[in-house]
Amino acid sequence: MWKKRYAFNGTAVKVAVLKEGLNLQELAEDFGVPYSTLLRWVNGRSVPPIHFAFYLENRLGLSLKDLVYEVSQVGNSAKTGCRN
Repeated sequence: MWKKRYAFNGTAVKVAVLKEGLNLQELAEDFGVPYSTLLRWVNGRSVPPIHFAFYLENRLGLSLKDLVYEVSQVGNSAKTGCRN
């Protein structure tokens, strides 16, 4: 049986930051978190809080659909369905 799971799309954040002429350090400072925390989020090592998604929507114009992608999982193997 397939179970739906979702993952944070850090690549979308990196691309949007570059398009805005910013860097991740500036984004971290603007959001009020350490740079290392932001890196963990965009590199997929941890999941950001939901209010970060709302911040990104306002700051970078990213929607929730831009920020998550479906990861379908069976047992211990995973298949990603990134819609880029």
